[in-house]
Amino acid sequence: MRESTVYERFPRWSPLVSNLPSILVAGIGAFLLARLYIWLFLPYLAFLAWSEARVLRHSCVDCAYYGGGCAFGKGRLCALLFKKGDPERFAKATARWTDLVPDFLAFLGPLGVGIALLVWDFSWLVLGLVLLLGLVSSVGNGVVRGSFACRHCRQRAIGCPAARLFDRTAAGS
Repeated sequence: MRESTVYERFPRWSPLVSNLPSILVAGIGAFLLARLYIWLFLPYLAFLAWSEARVLRHSCVDCAYYGGGCAFGKGRLCALLFKKGDPERFAKATARWTDLVPDFLAFLGPLGVGIALLVWDFSWLVLGLVLLLGLVSSVGNGVVRGSFACRHCRQRAIGCPAARLFDRTAAGS
């Protein structure tokens, strides 16, 4: 494996690039839900806000980037909303696949609605958005995390439960 530079502070532009897949998923998801019932996008956006607050409160408070420039810009945001936690707790924490349920629901719900819309009343726009949603949710997030954010993360070098969960080489050890 090639050694990567660990960033003490990510470049200022990184939150825009790193959050682009999530922003696209939220926008496409809200649009598809609103196509089904106009009011459905509001609970969806509230769910996304709750999900982000959950990450800030239970992970970012203990991260080495708390108050600073992480790839996603959450270090600074977290410092505005919550008291600093314990970085040692973050390094020792264990992530489980069940912890990712909110992340999966953020795109699986709208994906299911999009497929249902295609069955009920086919639309090229909806088909394109469903395909884009699937692509951004899988490939987009994978590229951002694997090629940029996680690759250069100081917390990953110290100890990150998500890195341990996704690291295929550690799975056999």
